[in-house]
Formats: sequence, structure tokens, C-alpha cells
Amino acid sequence: MSSRREIGRCSDSAPAADRRAIDDPARLLVPCNVTSKISEMSRLRVADDITQLVGETPLLKLKRLVPAGSADVFAKLEYLNPGGSVKDRAAIGIIRRAEQDGKLAPGGTIVEATAGNTGIGLALIGVNRGYKVKLFVPERFSEEKVKIMRALGAEVSRTPDVEGMQGAIRQAKALVASDPTAFMAGQFENPANPAYHYETTAREIFEQMDGKIDAVVLGCGTSGTFSGVARFLKEKSPRVLAYAVETQGSAQGGRHRRELYPENFRSLSVR
Repeated sequence: MSSRREIGRCSDSAPAADRRAIDDPARLLVPCNVTSKISEMSRLRVADDITQLVGETPLLKLKRLVPAGSADVFAKLEYLNPGGSVKDRAAIGIIRRAEQDGKLAPGGTIVEATAGNTGIGLALIGVNRGYKVKLFVPERFSEEKVKIMRALGAEVSRTPDVEGMQGAIRQAKALVASDPTAFMAGQFENPANPAYHYETTAREIFEQMDGKIDAVVLGCGTSGTFSGVARFLKEKSPRVLAYAVETQGSAQGGRHRRELYPENFRSLSVR
């Protein structure tokens, strides 16, 4: 069911004397036959909590980038999350699980080592929920993202580039060990990361595509998104191909994803 409203059409065949500026209050009304459709599927949401705006992102069918005669290709527009990336989902999943398990108490501190987007998500969600957020970012990663984390209320420490992500992780864990109110988000090993993608991201994709999926391709950092989405889709349709794409210069330096989330990879045929 949808509603329609008439919005107007000016006829070019009308005499010149009758055609007037559109802001002329004396302009004669003309019949209109152009319609504007308001769909029941539109997702115009009003929220009082930032977490309510994470997820339910649209799919876009790619036309110009796909060769003629190839399969239909769709892109999930995760950049439309309030923090600008899919990592907002991981942040919510990790924080909610920690709250449920009693690992994160009111007024506590969320600690993480991050290259950027997860830190933005944790700052966005964590500070909004009343937590202190302390992040460790290797020097070689984007200063622009660090500025966003700080603007969102997080405390950010840059770690030596030569130590890589493992150096940032060590400093984060040292802080947690010295502060009883601190919680280590641990995106690289926390099962709440892929679990939230299994519960939300994957279900959205499956429903948006009416279950008609031949293959899924996802970039890998922690592999949380990939392993959660791929596991769900393969449970629904074992014939689905799952492709993990690791970017050059990945924070894990080529470390195989099976080491990170073995429980999710166990049933996957990964390419």
C-alpha cells in the first residue's frame, strides 16, 4: 500500500503570456499529473538513541560497474551508519554483550586498540551510553579518524608505528590490567563481534535479497563481519560462495582469519 499526491506539471504548449515565474503569486494554477510516491518501505527514522540508527542499511544494485551479461551485483551501503562504517555494528554488539555479562559497569571504561573505524564506533556508542572510551592507535594510521574519535569524546593515544597493531593491543591490555573498571573490547578475538553481524547484517542481506544469493564478498580486517555473515548465509543456503578479501597492509599483516574466529570458520568454505 502506498499513498500518492499530485505535485504539478506546467504545460509548454501554453501561450507565452500565460507562462510566468514560478514564484509569481499571481501564477495561474495548472493541472498536474506528476505523482510522488511515498512507500511503506521507506526508512525515515526518528530516534532518541544513536544505536537505533545503526543498521538497516540499503542495498544498491550496481549497473555501471558491472559488465554486460554478468550476474546482478548489489552493494550493502554500510557507510550510511552514523559512524560512517560497518564497525558501528561491532561496537554495539561488543558493548551490549559486555553489559549483559557484567563485564562493563555504569561509569566504566571501554579500552581498545584500533586502526580507526572500530574506535569511531566505540566512541560513538560508548560515550553516548555514559562510558569513558580510551583508544590506542598506531601512528601510521589516519590522523583524520583520530580527530573524529576525539571529537566524539574518546581519549586517544598514538603508539609506535614499528610495534604495529600488536603494540597497540599490548598497551591497551596493560591499561585494562591496571584499572578494575576497564573493559577490553578486543575486536580481534571477541565473539560478540561476528555474533552481531550474524544476528543483524546477515539477516538484513538475506531478507533484502529474498534469499536469492549466489555469492557474498566481504573485506576483512578482524574478519568479524565476514565470518558472521558467511556463517548465517551458508546455514540458509550451503551453496552460497563466501569470498574474504584482505586489503594490502591489513592490521593483521596476513594472519589467517581461521586463527581469529575458528568457531565461525569451522563450517565455511572460504575463498
